[in-house]
Amino acid sequence: MGLDVLLETAQSGSGNAARAALSDLVSRLYPSLIGYLVNLTSDRETAKDACQETMVRIVTSISKFAPRPGTGLMASLRAWAFAIATNVCRDLSRKSPRTRPLADVGEDLESDRTRQAPATEDEALSGIARDSLMSAVDRLPREQRGVFLLKAYYGYSYREIGRIVGCPEGTAKSRLHHAVLALREEMKRRGTQ
Repeated sequence: MGLDVLLETAQSGSGNAARAALSDLVSRLYPSLIGYLVNLTSDRETAKDACQETMVRIVTSISKFAPRPGTGLMASLRAWAFAIATNVCRDLSRKSPRTRPLADVGEDLESDRTRQAPATEDEALSGIARDSLMSAVDRLPREQRGVFLLKAYYGYSYREIGRIVGCPEGTAKSRLHHAVLALREEMKRRGTQ
């Protein structure tokens, strides 16, 4: 069943077919959502809670979703889900501040890709550099971290990032600029640049 048919069926909101279509859509969104949330919250348990709440909000508001013109349906759906997830994280951060550092973040960033053990020393060293970078990303303020992740790992435009995180396009650019400067400085300090 095509994505457009799944969405139409899920938005109909009636019967087993709608529930099955909604379940299929949610399962397609889950891997990228949980990866984004683990990186945004820097805590697996918080990310799981945020993902669960995000899924509830998606299910309860799927009938309101309208794809953005000129954007593929899945990309539009994912951007909408990321916006919901970002808002859920804001709500959760108001209730309880971040308490633990992120562990094993590299795995979650590549959850949608096939992973293999490094075949060469160069690949192993690049894995170490990636781990060091992700450790530095974890230290960024949440707003900068979110923009960095959405741009660097998910490829969203500044306009899309602004929509997802709820800020003007210029603010998204500024946050990314400051994130990159902070990351460069941290990597230089660690001697991994």
